[in-house]
Amino acid sequence: MAWKHAFNAVFFENKLLLDQIATMIKKFNFLIFILLITSCQERSVSDKLHYQPVLDSLQISFQEKLDTGEGMLQASREYRLQTDSLLSVVYSQILDVQDLNLDSLKLTQKKFLLKKQTKEDSIWKEVDAVFSETGITPQLERMAAYEFIGDMNLKRASQLNRILIKNGGYRVTGKQLKQK
Repeated sequence: MAWKHAFNAVFFENKLLLDQIATMIKKFNFLIFILLITSCQERSVSDKLHYQPVLDSLQISFQEKLDTGEGMLQASREYRLQTDSLLSVVYSQILDVQDLNLDSLKLTQKKFLLKKQTKEDSIWKEVDAVFSETGITPQLERMAAYEFIGDMNLKRASQLNRILIKNGGYRVTGKQLKQK
């Protein structure tokens, strides 16, 4: 008979232990559920970023590459291409904003692109003139040309970003930031 009492005591203790484990698992699942909901809400709030940090980091990164003194021409070329791409992204993002006068915005963008193309053509004419005279394309002038156009793109992207912020149309996800 003693073994029955011992068996019941062990079984009862195991049952209590199993009940406690089941309760802990339920609490753990509830905690995971709460964390999941909270993280989703935090993500939707953090999605409301704007492009200025990206623009600033691009400019800082470019300056850091120039400060090394190595690959300055390549860094300038990359800067020009990156700012051009970012300008396109910001412009396409702004086209999704409902409350804007898109005709005016499109006209302003066309004027900017025309001005940029005219300036770029005149800069490259000067570089080509130096090449015609010397037979060598000077890296400094090429670097300055890329940098000047990159700065124009960056300035325009900042202007468009301010319009996005003003009109509440900014939506950049963390994934999009990492891709840039």
